[in-house]
Amino acid sequence: MEIGSRSTSSTTLGIRKSSAAGQDPAVKKSHPIARDAKAKRGMEARLAKIEGQVRAVRRMVAEDRECEEIALQLAAARKALDRAFYEMISCMIRAQAPLAASARREQAAKISQLLSRFA
Repeated sequence: MEIGSRSTSSTTLGIRKSSAAGQDPAVKKSHPIARDAKAKRGMEARLAKIEGQVRAVRRMVAEDRECEEIALQLAAARKALDRAFYEMISCMIRAQAPLAASARREQAAKISQLLSRFA
């Protein structure tokens, strides 16, 4: 499977959306990054840079460049992708309206699970 060829429907920046009939209550109807034009442009620029880095790595492999050079570029692309991931987590946190203590704990557990699973 190629990167980005998922079978689930998603919006820009990987924020999952679902149909109204089977809507997951944990999925927000509004997408905070889409409302903040500056943040959206920043994320799009970050992703374009990552895309360019990955294309450069593919070119390096095709040109039989040294493994160390390729590894360095892979590390840079991975770091950039990690930064994009953490920006999305930050977006989730910033988007939350003030919550009651139990809802705050539930949201903190969800974010903690995401970080443990993907970070």
